[in-house]
Amino acid sequence: MTRALKQYYFYYFAAVGLIEPFLTLYWRELGLSGSQIGILYSLTPAAGIVAPWVLGYLADCGRRQWELLLVLSLVSALLFAVLALPSGFWPIFALIVPYAVAKTPLLPVVNSLTFAHLARDRGAYGRLRVWGSLGYILTAVVLGSAMKRADAGVIFLGGALAYLGCTVTTLSMRQGAGQRIDGGPGAIVRRDLAAFRPLVPFFLGCLIIAASGGALRNFFGIDLMAKGGSMGLVGLSRAIGLTAEVLVMLQGPRLLARFGARGLLLAGCLATVLRWTLYAALADPLLIVAVSPLHALTFASFYLGAMDYLEQRTPPMLRTTGQGLFSGVTFGVGHTLGNLSSGWLFEPLGMSRLYLLNAVLAVIGTAVLGLTMAPAREVAGDPRAASPGDAGV
Repeated sequence: MTRALKQYYFYYFAAVGLIEPFLTLYWRELGLSGSQIGILYSLTPAAGIVAPWVLGYLADCGRRQWELLLVLSLVSALLFAVLALPSGFWPIFALIVPYAVAKTPLLPVVNSLTFAHLARDRGAYGRLRVWGSLGYILTAVVLGSAMKRADAGVIFLGGALAYLGCTVTTLSMRQGAGQRIDGGPGAIVRRDLAAFRPLVPFFLGCLIIAASGGALRNFFGIDLMAKGGSMGLVGLSRAIGLTAEVLVMLQGPRLLARFGARGLLLAGCLATVLRWTLYAALADPLLIVAVSPLHALTFASFYLGAMDYLEQRTPPMLRTTGQGLFSGVTFGVGHTLGNLSSGWLFEPLGMSRLYLLNAVLAVIGTAVLGLTMAPAREVAGDPRAASPGDAGV
């Protein structure tokens, strides 16, 4: 089961590595406007507002996490391959929607299987998740450095094959997944969702931090190339950031034991404020690339802290639902608002002012989390996890 989970993260993020850095560049080459790109890139997180937690809740009720993961992985592979065909805004729009519904629950479901497999050793999550970082590096950096332009064949064929790898890997999880999912045999009743009420401020803070990254997600590559950079520098920036991410992921158990979930998450928030501010101030492509190591904090530290904090406070029988809610709020609502607003403001404000606006948002998100998250009451991986009722948030 451990090997299969590593492989799944690797293939999933190999697909993401082709989508995040290069899909907007490809759409720009098709002649789409900044607002159109913002809308298209917002459709996936928009679907993620509802799809992950609704499908996750149904999977928890029926104990069908494995079956859901298998079907959605296959559907994602097929739909992403078809996305290579259209070249206009509305045909792309029509295909992105069903693809997004299939794709957005994948990570929450595999995360729930991972934490169920790890049981009390949840601090080891980073050492499994790091394989996703390696997959991302392979496609975003290695292929990015080799591409002179956003090549549709590489993006869509490579992404479809990566999702197909997810599908094949899921087949090998069946026995392990069936043995490790926690919770009683009965259906989950609606009142159990009240367990997540103490986490509302946590979700809100994560939403704001995620929304603050809209400029980076939508236009980092476009902005870097407009300032004299190249596709190679875009890939190099990803390589530096992801190398730093890998180091933090590998040290996840030690960092969680030393600083706790709250400490790691807030370190990531503060680094986010600094990163957006530096991007707003810098015009030299090489100096912009030099900021990339902050990705280790703005993503890896934030994400490991959030995952551990959520796992401490989520009942095992609602694990997939909790992962889906986090994904829906953070990567769904947060990314949708951030992507849409950056798409609308990119041309009237310009990138420097847009990055400054994002930095202000990150300050607000940091304040919400810092003031509402309960201090750690346990060492990461300790079996005496705090219950949702004791979270104090």
